Order: sequence, then structure tokens, then C-alpha cells
Amino acid sequence: MNQTTTAPEKKPSVRAVARNLWNLCTPNRTAVVEPTHADVVYRTSATRRPLTIAPRCDIYLPEADVAHGRSVVLVHGGGFVIGSKGMKPMRLLSTNLTAAGYGVCVIDYRMAFRGGRLPEGVSDVVHAMQFWKGRSTEFGFDPDQIALVGLSAGATLSMMAMAQPETDGLVTRVGSIFGLYDLELLKGALAGTISTLSVRSRKAEVQRAHSPINSTQTERPVLLMHGGVDALVPVEQARRMNAHRESLGLPTELVIYEGQPHGFFCTQTPESEIATRDLLAFLDKS
Repeated sequence: MNQTTTAPEKKPSVRAVARNLWNLCTPNRTAVVEPTHADVVYRTSATRRPLTIAPRCDIYLPEADVAHGRSVVLVHGGGFVIGSKGMKPMRLLSTNLTAAGYGVCVIDYRMAFRGGRLPEGVSDVVHAMQFWKGRSTEFGFDPDQIALVGLSAGATLSMMAMAQPETDGLVTRVGSIFGLYDLELLKGALAGTISTLSVRSRKAEVQRAHSPINSTQTERPVLLMHGGVDALVPVEQARRMNAHRESLGLPTELVIYEGQPHGFFCTQTPESEIATRDLLAFLDKS
């Protein structure tokens, strides 16, 4: 069992935001695969407003000689404000997942200033899961062997999506990577901005209601992955979520990557390769 601590949350760092933006903008060091099917619509759009993000996904198919029928719905990060299905970490993870035989469905979802915030993003993740559950066999995958993996804001959305009753039975396990699980505990001006952008409020009761740690917990196995020196979303968030799920007797694994910052999947390093192997080992259990 992982040890937890009651140390106070550190304030999200502006420098950490700048570092993550830089990592997202730097070029890949290795080749990445292209989507097999791009811009596939996963739900009927409820609006025609031009700035609203369209409900589309990219689908990556593995080579036939390595395909094993399992697949992943992948949800990008970006602080509920930026990001897309084509962003760097999504391409890198899709490349590694397909090389390991997994099909990948990477989704776009509504964000602040572009059609929605956290609740709308959660709704989009739910619709995308339902879409992939219904269409996975069409692409050669087992509908009963689907995992959900979210990064950063995508991890928050994924955990909130799993709290919705309509997602029961849609996936077998969840990978939640450097996610924000308790909005109420974030401190400082930057944290207030994140809260305002994600849930339109800085009130504690609103933050509490939209925090995964205060929501219904999925009974599916969950892997929590976090950098030990994350200056954007403190590692204490993962420790608290792990302790909460363990107190409920729910299957949960916590892996902390010492010395690693937020967004460690944005760059190809020995540490990110280890994290990729850990994620694949978790997914292979399904």
C-alpha cells in the first residue's frame, strides 16, 4: 500500500505551465504514426456555433500481425482550455499503443471558450465511450476489452465520466495520468483561474461537486500515474485519490515517477519509456 501524507498542496506554478507548453511545441524525436481514420464523428453536434469544438475522433489501427483485439479510448489534456486529439502526447502514445497491438480512439471534446467546460467535456467523453463501444467491432476490436486513458485535464474528465451511471460496463479499466482530482485543494491565483475556467466558479461547494475524489468511484481497476515533482498538479492529488479508493476497497494502483514533472509523456525520455511500459502492463491485464 502506498503511503499518504497530509502535507499542504503547493500552488500551481506559472513556470510549470510554460515548461509544459514548450514540451508540447518541441518536435518529436521519433516518427509517429498517422491516424488510420481521421475526424470520425462520435456524436451528433448539438450546436452549429463556429467556435464550438466538433465531436470528432481519430482512430489508429495496429498492424494485423500484432493486433490482439483490445483497444483504448484516449483523452487529451490541456487545462480545460487548449489541446486536441492531434497534440504531441496523443500522437506519441497512439504510436506506442498501436505498436503493442492496441487500437486507439483519440477524442476531441468541448473546452472553455470553445463550447463548454468541465461538465460539457465529461458529457463528450461519455458519448465517445458509447460510440466506441458500439463501433469497436466494426474496426476489429472486442467491445468487452476497452480501456479509458486520460492525461491531465483528460484524466479529470475520464474519472468524472466513470462516475456517470451510463458508463457502467463500457470499459474494463482506467488509466489516469497526472490528473486533477480535487479542485478545492488547489491554491493560488493560477489555481483560481483553472477553477473558473473549468467550472465557472471559485466557490468551494462548486469545486467539491466537480471533483473526481468526491464523485462516485468506478469499481473498475484504476492506474494512477503522477510525476513526483509535478509543479502544476501536485502529486498529493494522486496520493489522496489512491488513499480514498483504497479506503473503499476498490482496485487501484499508484505509480509515482520520482523527479518527473507534469506532462512527462510530452517528451521521449528513458523515464517516459518506463511509464509507457507500466501503462501497457496495466492495460494487458484486461
